[in-house]
Amino acid sequence: MKLPISWINEFVKFPKNTKTEIIVENLVSLGYEVESVEIFGDVQGPVVVGKVEKIEILSEFKKPIRYCQVKVGNKTNGIICGASNFNEGDLVVVALPGAVLPGDFKISQRETYGKISQGMICSAKELGFSDNHEGIMVLKSDIKVGADAKEILGLGEIVLDIAVLPDRGYAMSIRGIGRELALAMNVKYIDPISQKVPKVKKSSKLKANIKTTKASKLALVSLTDYDTKSETPLFMQRRLAQAGFRSISLPVDVTNYLMLEIGQPLHAFDADKVNGSVVVRNAKNGESLETLDHVKRKLVENDLVIADSKKVLSVAGVMGGLESEISEKSKNLIIESAVFDKGSISKTSRNLKLPSEASKRFERGTDPSINEYAAILAAHYLAKYGKAKINGISSAKKSIKNHSVIFSPQEVNRLIGVGIENLIMLKILKSLDMKVSKIGKNWKITPPAWRHDINLAADLVEEIIRIWGYHQIPSQLPKTNIGTGLSSSQKVKRSLSVKMASMGLNEVLNYPFISLEKINNLGIKPNDERQNLVRLANPLSEDLPYLRSTLLPGLFDAVIRNISRGNYNLALFEQGSVYLKPKKKQSKIKPQLLKRPSSKEIQLLDDLIPDQPKMISAILTGEKYNSGWWPNSQKYNWHDPIEMVTRLCEECGIKVSVENANNAPFHPGRCAEISIGEKILGYAGEFNPSVLEKIGINGKVYGFEIVSDLIVELAQVIKAPVFSSMPVVKEDLAFVVAKSVTAIEVIETIKNSSGDLLESVRLFDVYEGSNVGEDKKSLAFSLRFRAIDRTLNSEEISTLRGQIIETVQQRHRGSLRA
Repeated sequence: MKLPISWINEFVKFPKNTKTEIIVENLVSLGYEVESVEIFGDVQGPVVVGKVEKIEILSEFKKPIRYCQVKVGNKTNGIICGASNFNEGDLVVVALPGAVLPGDFKISQRETYGKISQGMICSAKELGFSDNHEGIMVLKSDIKVGADAKEILGLGEIVLDIAVLPDRGYAMSIRGIGRELALAMNVKYIDPISQKVPKVKKSSKLKANIKTTKASKLALVSLTDYDTKSETPLFMQRRLAQAGFRSISLPVDVTNYLMLEIGQPLHAFDADKVNGSVVVRNAKNGESLETLDHVKRKLVENDLVIADSKKVLSVAGVMGGLESEISEKSKNLIIESAVFDKGSISKTSRNLKLPSEASKRFERGTDPSINEYAAILAAHYLAKYGKAKINGISSAKKSIKNHSVIFSPQEVNRLIGVGIENLIMLKILKSLDMKVSKIGKNWKITPPAWRHDINLAADLVEEIIRIWGYHQIPSQLPKTNIGTGLSSSQKVKRSLSVKMASMGLNEVLNYPFISLEKINNLGIKPNDERQNLVRLANPLSEDLPYLRSTLLPGLFDAVIRNISRGNYNLALFEQGSVYLKPKKKQSKIKPQLLKRPSSKEIQLLDDLIPDQPKMISAILTGEKYNSGWWPNSQKYNWHDPIEMVTRLCEECGIKVSVENANNAPFHPGRCAEISIGEKILGYAGEFNPSVLEKIGINGKVYGFEIVSDLIVELAQVIKAPVFSSMPVVKEDLAFVVAKSVTAIEVIETIKNSSGDLLESVRLFDVYEGSNVGEDKKSLAFSLRFRAIDRTLNSEEISTLRGQIIETVQQRHRGSLRA
């Protein structure tokens, strides 16, 4: 929210020569973030009001050029200008030689188009006044020629961009921020609503009505004979521009101006387009409205609307409708001012994806006591500057109960750890316009109507400390116990990432949000638990409204992003949580805020929490070793992810079994199910080409997804191996087995039949072809034997070799390849 200090200063009497830094410091001490301090229209040097006395058209050029004689005080300057939206006698803004406009644009006297140009006639955009660059800025005729245009337009004034927290809607105006600053700086404050306005008689024709529980007040002021040629006064244009608002028309500018000054959003309707009475009600299913942004929006029953007897006029508290919009021909107007339910406006704004300046204020809460005052004040502005006639006011209202909070003065010390005298706390609370009455040792606090954020004793503690000063709370480090380091499970999780990195993979961290489309693109069946997605109540983006049930979509997105940037050789992994909808039937529960929930309530709340297993997933594509003039370049294949999972488990002291499987999104014929005992650890292999085609990836991609929680649960402490100085004996054996037999199964058989003398076994070749027979393959292994205390002899090696060959033949019907 942008507010100029000069506007605030009109109601907050800052000491003379108060520096901007002091104002910013006080705002920050009150809990507001000042995002930036800006100079509005950073113009330097002579910029004055000039009067166009004569215009000479230079027609010998490609486009008509005007050479203007402009009076700029006691002299007349000749100035070249290409714009044509002004005439002789108009007042314009002139930057004289020596002036510097925003963007370090220096103005000097120069010869152009055969004439001497002594300055520049400026547009609003060139001055930094607004984004309007349609033509020259023409001023009203009641301004003195030669006057300083910077002062008239507010150029060079300081504007504060203030971030207001969602619970402090009362501060989203000059009135609110001014009240806060005056309190913090202990200076005089003039409430903007203290200016008196004449009473308006009750309208005999216009009727206001409320037919919903989501609104409590509605005020309508009708006006006739509005002068359609009326212009917004310059002071109002200036302040709107400084606040970042575009000047549109007098009625619209008046409503925006008062929203910024006193915090009450207003809306103006063309009265000739309104039929019968005006009512606040819930929308009916099937109703629609084309809003001012030219978008036709479908409404639902929860949406709050302003309507007449025939149609919807606007989305209440959010945006007006195009059909009832004020146009250049509108002479009869209706000013609408209302008080709506905060939650209802927030839901409607989000459902329609239609945030607005009005909805930002309504969903935070407005002052319910000023809605009529704001409508009447707007009407008087239109009468004063637009020559409109005020016909009358029609109001509808429901009683609004003031709420109170029982407060113990001891709460401050209990929650903050600082003791503040009762008299000081009383003074602070009363300065915040809160009514205080004593009930025994406690106080009954009634906050003002605009303080929607005061509901608990803790809220009052926050207000007291905020005004008393956070800086007065002594800085004291909390007492903590000496840390015990990482837990065993944390050590295992960290070691898994280190092991993956040691295998040449890069770790990525993706957002946990996905769409249903991403899950369906993986070919996951409807009965798969990964289809039980958890939907967020308030997603960051409606395009990604679910929590992920698998890590693979994020990794695929990372692959697509890298490939689009020319990186084709990828080895990526991620370790993180996935979220699965609880299998238990969920019960609706809303525990009370001011007391501890019961054991049953806690259990019901726990049942609502999704299952969140930790997973590790990896994706491999392209070359495993970069190709070049050197030998042994190699591409990834579907055995690599299986080997990676096996190594991860082996290094954690876990034995795994591998079987052929069919699990999306993997290739049906190149997918391995990896298990630890009877528990499925996960799946690895090549991804289905049809899946890759859907998500936009060409070429072969491999990977795995396993449950890291299972590894953490079963991980063993690995003892360092005993090294032997005895010589090693190497043996190579190649077995012909059925294609369905996996290398891991054969390796496990070799290990079990070799005893402690087998130091290592490694698969170094896989062959399929006519030489080994149909549905057969050859697996070649390199074996290393070594004893700790002696040199192995040929008889021992021969015996071991025979045991291995016999066992492989028995278990896998494998034969030794010649």
